[in-house]
Amino acid sequence: MGRSDIPDLPYRFEDQVPYLDGLIEALGLKDVVLVIHDWGSALGFHYAHRHPDNVRGIAFMEAVVRPMTWDGFPPDFRIGFKMMRTPVLGWLMISAANMFVNKILPSAMIRKLTATEMAAYRAPYPTARSRKPLRMWPTEIPIDGSPKDVFDVVQSYNNWLGQTDLPMLLFYASPGGTIQADELAWCRNTIKNLQTVDIGAGIHYLQEDNSHLIGAELAKWLPQILPAKTAAE
Repeated sequence: MGRSDIPDLPYRFEDQVPYLDGLIEALGLKDVVLVIHDWGSALGFHYAHRHPDNVRGIAFMEAVVRPMTWDGFPPDFRIGFKMMRTPVLGWLMISAANMFVNKILPSAMIRKLTATEMAAYRAPYPTARSRKPLRMWPTEIPIDGSPKDVFDVVQSYNNWLGQTDLPMLLFYASPGGTIQADELAWCRNTIKNLQTVDIGAGIHYLQEDNSHLIGAELAKWLPQILPAKTAAE
């Protein structure tokens, strides 16, 4: 993804998991604080579920907190994602036309990206081959139980989210994308040790809509969950 290498992988969810596990292990990271979004949230929640003793806290936004249904999928994106999950058509839309970067990205935030910002987002994906990760991720969303293996992973960590005492911080926006009113209510009613922050207007890419508030609130939250010396560093 992005400026990372693009090895010859299927780019399914299960292919991403060992890379995150391997990164944390190779760097010798202990008591990690995960700040996660979108598919990064699924990978992060899955890691924390499997390694709860190595996670100090989780901050998340526009996350995959539970399996989805088409009826519950954001209406503004439902038709597009159904099309992207259709063989051949999905390849034409994402790999050939680069629609994920050109259309979906700017439509999933409130503010308008500048030409320079759009060029930076396009830069890592100049060819159809380089867009393979972008093409695969929409097909991995567990909607109405499919794909089954990803559904099972999300359902498993979803159950864990209702049991763990791990400190968590949720950033949400209005109207939001994957975290709208129902998901926000579920998180507040289910996750035991949860704080929430309203960032104001935003859709899916909240970091683009209110990055400074997100950073400031993270800076306030971290000393609450980290030892004093670590927080000061």
